[in-house]
Amino acid sequence: MEIIRVKTILARTGLSRSAFYRLAAAGVFGKKVRLGPNTIGYESSAVVLWLSQLHRE
Repeated sequence: MEIIRVKTILARTGLSRSAFYRLAAAGVFGKKVRLGPNTIGYESSAVVLWLSQLHRE
């Protein structure tokens, strides 16, 4: 399981920070993983899945 940080997700997806957090709150990227006191990440597989679904539409 690879965990990627929000900054990396924003770079890969082109989403704004507010759009990302709106999707994350809706559960699109699964549960967040706390990496440190001020750092969170998400499973890369969930991000890749979302991107592949986005490109299919």
